[in-house]
Amino acid sequence: MFWRDRPFLRILLFFAAGILIAHQLHAVNRLHVTGIIILLAFLILVAALLTNRIKSFKYSWIPGLFLGITIMIAGLTLTLQQIRQSEVKLAENPRTVWEGKLLIEPVQRAKTVKFILKISKRADRDSILPRSVKVLAYLKTETLPAGIHLGSFIIFRGKMGPVEAPKNPGEFDYRRFLQDRGIKYSVFIDSRSWKPLPAKAGFLLSAVFSRWRNKLLRSLRSQGLSRDEYAVAAAILLGYDQLIAPDLHQDFTAAGAVHILCVSGMHVGIVFLIFSFLLSFLLRFKNGRTLRNILLVFVIWSYALLTGLSPSVSRAATMISLFILADIFGRDYDNFNILAASAFLLLLLNPLLLFDVGFQLSYAAVAGILMFYFPIYRSVYIGNKIVQTVWAALVVSLSAELGVFAIAAHYFHQFPLYFLLTNMAVFALSYLIIFFGMAFLAFSWIPFINHLLAFMLAKGVSLLILIVRFVASIPYSAVYDLYFPWFKVMLVFTLLIWSYYLFIHKDLHMITPALATIVLLLGVQTFRQINLLRQEKFIVYSLRHHTAIDLISGKRHVLLTDSLAKIRPLELDYSIKNSRIAMGLAGNTHSLSQNLHTDFVYYKSGFGQIDSMRFYILPSGLRFYPKLRKKIRVDYLICRSPGKTKLMEVAKAVKFRQIILDASLPYWAAKNFKKQAILLNINYLYLKKRGAFVLNLRKK
Repeated sequence: MFWRDRPFLRILLFFAAGILIAHQLHAVNRLHVTGIIILLAFLILVAALLTNRIKSFKYSWIPGLFLGITIMIAGLTLTLQQIRQSEVKLAENPRTVWEGKLLIEPVQRAKTVKFILKISKRADRDSILPRSVKVLAYLKTETLPAGIHLGSFIIFRGKMGPVEAPKNPGEFDYRRFLQDRGIKYSVFIDSRSWKPLPAKAGFLLSAVFSRWRNKLLRSLRSQGLSRDEYAVAAAILLGYDQLIAPDLHQDFTAAGAVHILCVSGMHVGIVFLIFSFLLSFLLRFKNGRTLRNILLVFVIWSYALLTGLSPSVSRAATMISLFILADIFGRDYDNFNILAASAFLLLLLNPLLLFDVGFQLSYAAVAGILMFYFPIYRSVYIGNKIVQTVWAALVVSLSAELGVFAIAAHYFHQFPLYFLLTNMAVFALSYLIIFFGMAFLAFSWIPFINHLLAFMLAKGVSLLILIVRFVASIPYSAVYDLYFPWFKVMLVFTLLIWSYYLFIHKDLHMITPALATIVLLLGVQTFRQINLLRQEKFIVYSLRHHTAIDLISGKRHVLLTDSLAKIRPLELDYSIKNSRIAMGLAGNTHSLSQNLHTDFVYYKSGFGQIDSMRFYILPSGLRFYPKLRKKIRVDYLICRSPGKTKLMEVAKAVKFRQIILDASLPYWAAKNFKKQAILLNINYLYLKKRGAFVLNLRKK
């Protein structure tokens, strides 16, 4: 009955399976699309024939299976087509001249302006590419040039280069992140190597809404809000989150309120409620209900376009539109079916949206609310209206957190413990902030009224920031360094489904699978802990400007670094945090210039040892070495400084079997060391090209 009443849920599962297969198995991309389409047509024909021929209820599932496989192949085909959009090979010549169109509003950074271009033409040859290609562009300038905005065209000269793969184990895969958005190349444009082109004829709806958003942001900025107030207000109201300081963003994350900083389904829902109330007078007229519904759809999608059509906003706008359409046509609807239908429609337009974090979190949160809100809310009877409202807000927050917990732990490795406390304030203040914000955006051109509304908005935002910072400062506000691979995420979701049927529907048959899932989760965790206690590793990370070396024995470890840990902690975290969480390591940083002697690590004057493996870090100031009859034997010589030390000199006192050229070395210094290594007939590894060096020392 559950599946029969929710056809879009079945369609979505098969379609998503096809997307996953196409995304993970890149070899499938070599199949001829025509052959897949022929197979698709054949399966549709078989499903139609079986539907007409099979009369027995016993075999009635067979046509459905064929239809499901057909939908899966359709998802696979569409995903392959989407992937192939970025498969055009671009000339990697710095003298090539390109013409491109801005697909997003440019973002000002410290010394560059970042934006995405759609390249369709080589201007130096006046030749059109077989397919348009998205390119991530960085323009060297400290101020945003006039005339550059979404939809504008520029001509530029620059070297196209493929986006680099991650260099360290567990590091965020930015290349895969961009490929899922159809971006394969990046280009750095010098400030003197480009010029804007005259606007071309044509109407771009997103560009119109982007210009309106910029005007509204300028109006908001002119109202005298503080930096943090303006940054948070711009993020909440218009989805512009580029100005939020990293420490403030971390406070929102630790307090469990980071979702308020991006326009999401909650924002769209509040806008819907506000305008639904304002347009309620239309219900008095004949056909007024239909007119109000049409106006609500228009308002919702206008707001979605104004905020940039993020996946969560698209989900909410699509869902609300489907609910409104069902109301217009007088059709009964199922919430789960509407949710699945909205996801299917969005994935039909862009299959790779399935891998967007916002898309996953948005649908997981709504699914959690649909599953758990009413059963938990109705489990407690409350007569007082105010307490009832507070209880409803708590249950909504708890239900949404049940849906997103595992996915959030996978991506962000932390869980806010006081999310219920924070979300109570967020739930109340968000209504006020969005109400006064919408009113300000509507009346920003009227003097005095705009100042009054901006004042009320600023006070609401200021109170929100104060509460968030207070909650984040409470001891143990969050659990950090959670390790949740996708296998564990799937087990948690499976356990939630069994628990839903067991506790909500009182289905005692679910006890066995629920207990089996718990045992499997405990087994996975126990197996991981055993492996962590047995691990022994030597890791030289690949960092552009600094050196970091991890010496690991079980859960004990020492991270040898230069000044990076103090000067650029965020850069260090970006490169190595995920791998250290996966290995169960806590922070234990030690300077390369200090000596160290523990029960598992020895390090002095550049010489180090863990287990039976020895290494020597080449210093920059020591140019001459004594010639020793019995040389100091090490396994690895690590070159991290472009000093004038010659490897022939080092070889007089130190015997090494392999050279590691640290990624912090400039190319000219690395090239010099390579020549010397070849003369010494010793293997070398250049970490800037190959990535981090990981040596597993555990004896089998």
